[in-house]
Amino acid sequence: MGIPARGIILLLLATLLAGCGFQLRNSDALARHAPVTITGLDRYEPLHARLQNTLNAAGIPFVQDETLAKSVMKIRDLGESQRVITVDSRGKATEYLFIRKVAVSLSTPDGRQLVSEHEVGVRRNWIEVGKTGLAARREASELRVEMLEELSMSILRVLDYSLR
Repeated sequence: MGIPARGIILLLLATLLAGCGFQLRNSDALARHAPVTITGLDRYEPLHARLQNTLNAAGIPFVQDETLAKSVMKIRDLGESQRVITVDSRGKATEYLFIRKVAVSLSTPDGRQLVSEHEVGVRRNWIEVGKTGLAARREASELRVEMLEELSMSILRVLDYSLR
């Protein structure tokens, strides 16, 4: 009887803590500096749109107007590169490494630095064997979209962690 009663009490306590809005300390460090605006990227670039969506999904307000922002996320695009990893017996490239990097920092609108510049990047391997023409280009394009999603989430994680 003692073990089930203890389990019920622990379950009840956990439910009460969850219901009262309890969160671990500093779990939303970036949200405390919202609303956020993004500079350094054209607002029509895919990474800008992806970052805006990621901020919104994380519950962090985003504004286009820098005068309304509490913090400014500055993105310096370091670009995208592709390297050959594997070559077949005929000398044809069969596996590539795609790399996408940015440098990101966070400051207040008046220029006070909150997070110094950090380099953030993602890498993905892509095997081309058996893929030709449109199918290969489409798969590579989808991989780049996935990389942008991963990159935007990594940027938020780096900023959030650095603000703790």
